Amino acid sequence: MNHNIAANRRLDRYTTVFLTLYLAATEAFGALPSLDARVISDSEEPFDRRIYSYDMDVDSNNDVHILYSRPTDAGADQIVYRRRVGGTWRPEQVLSNDGLRTSISNHLLIDDKGLVHVCYLRQSTEHLYYRQVINGIPRPEVMVDEGAWHTRMQLDETGRPLFLREDETWPEQVSKLTLLITTDLTTWDEHYLGIADVSRFRLADFVYEDGVYHVTYGDSSLTQLVLAGKGSTNHIDGTFHKLFYTSSPDGRKWSTTLLDDAGNLYENEFWTTLAVDGGTPLVGAYQYAEYDGLYNTGTWALLALRQGDIWEKRNITPANYEATRAGASIAILVRSPGEYLGIWDFSPDNTYDGGFRGARGNIAIARNGQDNAWSHKVQLDPFSAEGRIVARRNGERLHVLVLGDFVDAKLYYRELDLGVVEARLDAASSGFPWNSFLPAILGGAR
Repeated sequence: MNHNIAANRRLDRYTTVFLTLYLAATEAFGALPSLDARVISDSEEPFDRRIYSYDMDVDSNNDVHILYSRPTDAGADQIVYRRRVGGTWRPEQVLSNDGLRTSISNHLLIDDKGLVHVCYLRQSTEHLYYRQVINGIPRPEVMVDEGAWHTRMQLDETGRPLFLREDETWPEQVSKLTLLITTDLTTWDEHYLGIADVSRFRLADFVYEDGVYHVTYGDSSLTQLVLAGKGSTNHIDGTFHKLFYTSSPDGRKWSTTLLDDAGNLYENEFWTTLAVDGGTPLVGAYQYAEYDGLYNTGTWALLALRQGDIWEKRNITPANYEATRAGASIAILVRSPGEYLGIWDFSPDNTYDGGFRGARGNIAIARNGQDNAWSHKVQLDPFSAEGRIVARRNGERLHVLVLGDFVDAKLYYRELDLGVVEARLDAASSGFPWNSFLPAILGGAR
C-alpha cells in the first residue's frame, strides 16, 4: 500500500477519534448550562456590607421565591422579596427598611397551599418578626420573640411556622436553645430544649420532617490560635465546636448524640448542612484548616450519615494534594433514597483538575455514587461561593441561590435540569482519562 495513503487513513482515523472525544469532553467539562441564570442583587465588597442573609424556596408551579437583606447607608438593611411567576421575574418588593445588619436569620418557606412564609430580625427592636406573602401581597408582620438571637424556621404539617433560636436564661445568662410553636399565629409557646448545657450553643441547622424535629448545633468548647483572615500573618484566639445532633418526636423529649468531636468546625467559617432521607439524618460540616501558613487552606467537608446508633463519617471532598480549599458553603440534597447531591465551594489555588479552571474559583456539584465515595464532580460556576449555598429541588429542576465570586460578590440564582447534571456526572465518572489521553491522540497522528 502507498505509504502516503496509509498515513492519510491513519490521520483520518485519529481525526475522527479526536473529534468524537473532543465533543464528549466538551459535554463533560465546563460550567453546567442553566435553564435560568441571573444576578438577583449586586453585593457591596466589604465583608461587613455583603449580602449574607438570604433564602429561597420553590412552589409546586416551579415559581421561585427569594428573600434577602440589602445594606443601606441608613445603617439598617432592606428586607427584599423577589419572585419569578410563570417564568417572568417580577419587580422586587421591600418588606422592611429596618432589617438587622448583622443578621443571618432571614428565612423563606412555602407550604403545600403555596403560601409564602418569611421571617427576619429588625434593627430598631432587635426582635424576631414573621409575616406571610399571598400572591405577592405581604400581610402585616407579627412580632414573634424578643432578642436578636440567631434563628431557624420550619413549617409543621398544617403550614404553621416553627422557630428554633439561640437564647439564654436571665439573669443567669446560661446559653440555651429555644423552640417556639404557635396555633394561632399570634401567641407563641416557648420552651428551652431539654438537652444538656454546653459552653455556648451555636445553632447549626433545623429540619422538621414527618413529625420529627432534627437539630444540629455546636458547643463553643474549644479555642485555638488561627490566622486573623485571608492574607493575614497575625493570629487570634478562634472558637471551635464539637458538633451535636438531637431529635425529638414531640419537641419535648430529645435524644442527643455527639456527632463529631474533631473540633475543626470554626466559628468564623461555620458552614453546615442538614438533610433527611426517609427519617435518616445527613449532616455536613466544613472542616477548617491552615496549610503551609495560609488561612482557610487544607480544608475539606465532612458528611455524617446516621446508621442506627452509629454515625458513618467520610470526607466527601477527597483530594490527592494537601493545599485543598474545598467544602465551604456546603449544601446536601436528597436526589432519591440513598442518592445524594452535594454543592460546595472548590477554590484552591491549583485544582489539579482540567474541568475546574475558574479564574475566580469554582462551585462544584458532586454525587455520592454507588460506591458512596463522592469521587466525581462537575462545575456549576467558575467563581467561588462566598455565602451559604441554598439548593431546592422541584421535580427534575434544581434551583441554587448563592453569594458568589470573591472578586466581585453578587447574589446569583441558577435553575438547572437534573437530567443534564446527571449526564455530566456520568461522563465525569466514566473513568476516561481526558487530560492525559487527548494529547496522546494528537501525538500518534504523526
